[in-house]
Amino acid sequence: MEAPANLPAFDHVPGDAACLTCGYNLRSLPISGVCPECGHEVEETLRNALIYADPLWLERVRSGARMLALTPLVWLSAFLGLAVLTAMTGGALVSVLAVMGTAGLILAFLIYVAGVLEFTCEPADDPCASRWTPGVLARFCPLALVILVAAAFALGSVGSEVLAGFGAVLIFVVLLVWAALLAVHGERLARRAAERRVARWARAISVAAFVTAGLGLAINLTVLIWLQIAPGVQTFPPAWLGITLSMDVLALPCILVFLCGLMRRIARLLDRALTIAQAFRAVGQ
Repeated sequence: MEAPANLPAFDHVPGDAACLTCGYNLRSLPISGVCPECGHEVEETLRNALIYADPLWLERVRSGARMLALTPLVWLSAFLGLAVLTAMTGGALVSVLAVMGTAGLILAFLIYVAGVLEFTCEPADDPCASRWTPGVLARFCPLALVILVAAAFALGSVGSEVLAGFGAVLIFVVLLVWAALLAVHGERLARRAAERRVARWARAISVAAFVTAGLGLAINLTVLIWLQIAPGVQTFPPAWLGITLSMDVLALPCILVFLCGLMRRIARLLDRALTIAQAFRAVGQ
């Protein structure tokens, strides 16, 4: 069995590399061998280990993680700043603040999208690359958000308040799913770096985001069904729409804060992996 194409020309594992299955340290084992603990092929582990990945790809993923770590803080700062300034001015500068806040949020959104594209990019020489990974799916979330925002404004302008409210909830659901997909992608990277603690943190974030998004979607679908069954009852559905929207609005900032911390940890582990990968490439050349 030949050494992986993306590795330097070594016969044995030149550094620490945790087995993908059991976590055993494969250092100094032959690349053509198997893990002595679980029998998993060493070559497959090395193909996925970040320390043996393409350094140029690692730099792109690291820059994406840094942008994703920064942007949620920009979003939260914009929201809090607008709220404080509006309260201090008594609403006198609401129109000016709205324009500034909207421009800031759009800029933060564009930076976030750029970070997602960098963070979820796949290496060109990865034999295990898939077309429908969580990272790839995360790239479609910005398009879904733009469509939902346009639909919510359109429905609100024609007087369909319930459907507009449902669209607003869907926007937060997509944001939560987006955060969950990024956390799942981060978990994959952490496992490739043999960082099990970071991987568990990423899984907890993804589960929390998926559960919150699922509850919000299920409750709102129930509301729409209720409207069809009892169209004359007007108090129950709007109240539940408000409760669900409040739940998602409160959950989203918390998940974004934890996601921000996760991205900082992933950026640091990518720093370490990049240093080792560059050293291995230099030795191999």
